[in-house]
Amino acid sequence: MSKRSRSAKSDTNTNETLVYVGPTVVGVAQRNTFFTNGVTRALQDAMDKEPAFRSLVIPLSKLVAAQNDISNKRGSTYVFFKKAQTYKP
Repeated sequence: MSKRSRSAKSDTNTNETLVYVGPTVVGVAQRNTFFTNGVTRALQDAMDKEPAFRSLVIPLSKLVAAQNDISNKRGSTYVFFKKAQTYKP
């Protein structure tokens, strides 16, 4: 059984598909990766070290809004996206 991230548990109480909307970080995650059974160990480790990653793993139902925020360079998702860009694994 896979371990779900803490933010994934708080964002959804269902088995909804999650998506990572942050920047591609080599060795951690690729942008727009979908998860159905929890996140990878590398992404979980990054979430533990840099809390911004927690806000970038979202329910699929929120994907369009998050992509709009990133594209328009506004909102909290964009702030977390920029923070994650500076992460060094």
